[in-house]
Amino acid sequence: MGPGLSGGERPTTTVLLLGPVEVEVAGARRRAGSPMQQALLAVLASQPGRTWTQAELVEAVWGSSAPDRAAASLHTHVWALRRLLGAEHIVRSAGGYALVLPDDACDVDQAQAAPLAASRAVADGDPERAAAVLGDALGLWRGSALAGVPGLAADAHRAELGQLRARIAEQLVELLLGLGRPDEAAARLAEVVEADPLRERSSALLVTALLAAGRRTDAQRELTRVRRALREELGLAPGAGLQRLAAQLDADGDGSRSVPRQLPARTAGFSGRAAELQQVVAAVVQGSDPGQDGALVAVTGAGGLGKTALAVQVAHQLATAFPDGQLFGAFHAHDPSGVERTAADVLPGFLRALGTESEQLPFSLDEQTTLLRSLLHGRRVLLLLDDVPGPDVVRALLPASGGCAVLVTSRRAVPGLVAREGAHEVVLQPFSTAAGVALLHGVVDRDRDDGPVASAPRQAARLVGLCGGWPLGLRLVASRLARASTADLDRAVAELVDVRTRLHRLGVPDDPQSDVRTVLQWSVDELSPGARRAYGAAGLLPEGSASAAVLAAALAVPEPDAAAALAELADHHLATATPRDVGAGFLVLHDLVRLHAQQEARTWSETVRRDGLDAMLSWYERACGAVLHAASPTTDGDDADEGRSAVLAELGVHDAGAAGRWLAERDGELRAVVRTAAAARHPAAYRLVETLRLRLFDARPLDPRQSVAELVAGWEPVVELARAGAARDGETELQSRLSTLLATFAAYGSRYDDALRLQREAAEQSPDGAHTGRLGWRLYEAGRYAEAAEQLAVAVERPQATLTARSSLSTYLADALLADGRPEEALAVAERTEALLAEHADDGALDVVAVVTNTRRLGRLHRRLGRPRPARALLTRAVELGRRESLWDELGWAALELAAVEDRLGDAPAARRWLHRALPYARTFLPFAQDELARFPELDAAVRPFVEQLARLDD
Repeated sequence: MGPGLSGGERPTTTVLLLGPVEVEVAGARRRAGSPMQQALLAVLASQPGRTWTQAELVEAVWGSSAPDRAAASLHTHVWALRRLLGAEHIVRSAGGYALVLPDDACDVDQAQAAPLAASRAVADGDPERAAAVLGDALGLWRGSALAGVPGLAADAHRAELGQLRARIAEQLVELLLGLGRPDEAAARLAEVVEADPLRERSSALLVTALLAAGRRTDAQRELTRVRRALREELGLAPGAGLQRLAAQLDADGDGSRSVPRQLPARTAGFSGRAAELQQVVAAVVQGSDPGQDGALVAVTGAGGLGKTALAVQVAHQLATAFPDGQLFGAFHAHDPSGVERTAADVLPGFLRALGTESEQLPFSLDEQTTLLRSLLHGRRVLLLLDDVPGPDVVRALLPASGGCAVLVTSRRAVPGLVAREGAHEVVLQPFSTAAGVALLHGVVDRDRDDGPVASAPRQAARLVGLCGGWPLGLRLVASRLARASTADLDRAVAELVDVRTRLHRLGVPDDPQSDVRTVLQWSVDELSPGARRAYGAAGLLPEGSASAAVLAAALAVPEPDAAAALAELADHHLATATPRDVGAGFLVLHDLVRLHAQQEARTWSETVRRDGLDAMLSWYERACGAVLHAASPTTDGDDADEGRSAVLAELGVHDAGAAGRWLAERDGELRAVVRTAAAARHPAAYRLVETLRLRLFDARPLDPRQSVAELVAGWEPVVELARAGAARDGETELQSRLSTLLATFAAYGSRYDDALRLQREAAEQSPDGAHTGRLGWRLYEAGRYAEAAEQLAVAVERPQATLTARSSLSTYLADALLADGRPEEALAVAERTEALLAEHADDGALDVVAVVTNTRRLGRLHRRLGRPRPARALLTRAVELGRRESLWDELGWAALELAAVEDRLGDAPAARRWLHRALPYARTFLPFAQDELARFPELDAAVRPFVEQLARLDD
C-alpha cells in the first residue's frame, strides 16, 4: 500500500482482491486456497461485517450449478479460510458467517477511499498529493480483479471493480492534465482502455491527453478504433464528446479552419499559486470535457493580486487541450490608461481570427454573437477575457455548445455568472508567507540555495509581511533586489517599515500598471460615493476592520446604508465581509489596502476625519460598556442606563454567553481601537481600557482560549499607551488605576520588582489611601513579608475601607503573617475574616466575587497551617459558591486545593476526584497554580504530576 493512501499502521491481516485473490498475514502473502475458496472469500470481503446466510453464500459461490453437497463444501471452505486468516476474522453466528477485518484491511476498501481522499487534497490546495493518492490506488491492481475466480457473482463483482478502476484513472487523468503531465495521463488511460475498450469517457479522455501531448496521429488512431468498436460490437454511434473530437481532428486535418493563437506571454517566474492554478485547471478541464456543456471559470480579486498572470498561465498550460485555438480579449475595465472595451469592440477581432473576412462581418452585435457561436460549434477553443467590465460582456461571448472554455478575470465578484451561467469562481487572496518567500527566492536567488533570500529567511518573511503578501508589490521588491549588485534584504525591509511611505516605495512612477497605489486607486474610483466614504472610514482603524454598525456611526448614516457600502467594497474585492456569530457583518481590509484607505481618509478635511473617528470610538465605548455589563453583573456601570438595552439589541447580544463571544471575537480589534485612539491623542484610549479594566485585572482574557501570559503580552503595551494618555490629559485618578493594572500584569509574569514599582507610582499618582493595601500585596509578592504585613494591617483599619475591601485585605494580611513566620497571628486574622464573611453572607454587603476568592484563600491558609479539616470545609464552600456564581477559575483553583487537602488526609481517591474536577478550568488558573507550587513544596506530591500533564497538553 502506497504512502498516499494511508498514514496509519498496516493491518496484520489483509485481503487482496484486485488481482489473484490472496491474503497477507503477518507479512507473508499466499493464495487464498482453491478457486471456490477464493470465490467464497471474495463474496465475504465484498461487504465486510455483513452476516451472510448459508443459502446466500451457496447462491453467490455456485449459482444455479450448486452441487448437492454445497452446504458441506461451504463449511469445509469456511474452515480452511479460518485457518488461513485466523478464526477471529471469520465469525460464525446463528444467521451465518461474516468476515471481520480492521479498516483498510482489504485492498478494495483502500481503492474505494482514494477518490474522496484525492478530492480533499485538491480542496486543500495539494493536487500533487491528490495525484499520488490516485496513483497509489491504481497501483493496488495486480492485473484483472478476482483473476481466476469462477461464478456469476465473481463476474459481476469483477465488472464493478473494473468500473472503479476506470473512474479512478479518469479522475487521475484530469489532475495530470491540470498539472501539465499529458504523457503520463495518456499512459494511465491506455491501460484502462485496453481493459474496457468500449468505455467512451476513457477513450475521449485518452484522445484529449494524446492531443495535449502533441501526439495527433495516436489520437486519431484511438478515435478511429473506438468509433469502429462501438459500431461493430454494440451497433451504436459515438456520443457527443467523441463526435466533437472527431470534428476537431477532421478540421485540423483538411486545413480549412483558421486556428488563432492569441495568448499573451506568460509571466516570467510565475509562482505561489499552485492551489489556485489547480482549481482553475480542474474547472476548465472538467467543464470542457467531451459531453459537458462547456466551462466558464472566473478568476476574481483585487488589483495587483495576479489574476491575469494566473489566467494566462492556465491558458498556456491547457493550450494543447484546445487544438482549435485560443482567443484573447483585453477589456481594460479597471485601467484608465487604456480605453474600456465592450463585446462589440472584441467580437470583430474574434470573428476574423476564426476565418471570417472583414467584408463578411455582420453589422449588428446580435448577428456577430450568433456567428461566433456558429463558428465555435464543434470546436475546442479557449477564450480568455481579461479585466471584464461586467457579466453582460461575458454572456455575449459565451459559446452555445460544449467543448469550449471561457476563462474570465475581473476585479469584481461575479455572482450573476455563478447563479445563471453556472460559472466556477476562484477568488485570489494575497500570498501566504511561504508563497511570498518562494517568489522572492525564485526571482532574487534564481532558486540557488545560497542566495540572499535563502540565507536570510526571517528577513524575507518580513518583506512578504511588509508587502502585505501582494504579488505586484513583491515582484517590484524582488526585481529591485535582483538588479542590485548586492541584494540587501535588511535595507529593503528598512525602506518599507515606515507606513507613511510604504505605498510610495511600492510604486513605479512611469508605469501605472506596476504601481500598487495606482492599481488600487482604479478600483476605488469606481465606487459609489457612499462606498468610497466607507472605504476611507475603515482606514481610520489600524487593522482596517469595522462592522456595519461602526461604519454607520462614523459616517452618520443608517446602518442599512453602511451595510450596503460594505457589500460594495466586498464586491470590488477591496475588503472581505465576514459574518459574525453575533452582531452585524464585518469588514476586513488587507494590509496594503488598509494603508491605501488611510490615504483616502487623509483627503478628507481634518474636521470630517476627527468627527468620524470620534463617532467610531464613542460607538466602541458604548458597546463595550453594555456588553461587559451583560457578560458579568459585577461590571461597573449605571444600572439605570436605558440606552444599554438598545445597544445590546443592535449588537445581537441577548445573554451572557453571547456577550462573552462578542468580547472573545474582538480582543485584537479592541486593542487596535485603543492604539488608534492613542495615536490620535484621543481620550477614548484610556476610557476604553478603563471600561475593560476590571475584567483584565481579574486575569480574565476577553478570548477564553488565551492564557494569562497571552493576555498580558497582548494588553500590557496597550494599557501603557492608555496610561500615557491619561497622564497627558491630567486624569491622575485614572492614571493611577491603570498603573495598578500594569502592576498586576507584572505580577502575573512574576516580575515582582516591576509590580512594586508600578504600585508605588499608582500611590503617588492618587494618594487616596486605597493604595496602602495594594502596596502591601505587592510587597508580599516581592517576598518582603514583614513590610507587607505592616502595610496591610494599616490598610485593614483604614476607616474608608469598605467591608469587601476589609475582607480581602485581611485575607492578604493573614497570608503575609504566615509567610513572615507568625502563624498564631495569621490564624487570628483568618478567624476574624471568616466571622466577617459569615456575618454578611446573606445581606449583600459583600461583593460576591470577593466572597468566593477570600473563602478559597482562607481555606488555603488553613491547609498551610496544618489544619486540613477547616481547610476542607472552606474550600468546599468556595467550590459551591464558584459553581453558583459561574466563577469557573475560582472553582478550579479551589478544587485543586481540595486535592492537596484530601491527599494530606490520606484519601487518595478523593484527591484524584478533585484533580479531575479541576481539569476543565486548569488553563485559566494554571499560571497561578505553578507559582503556588514554587512557593509551597508540600503541594508537589498531589499536584505536580497534574500540572506537568497540563503542560504536556499545552505543548
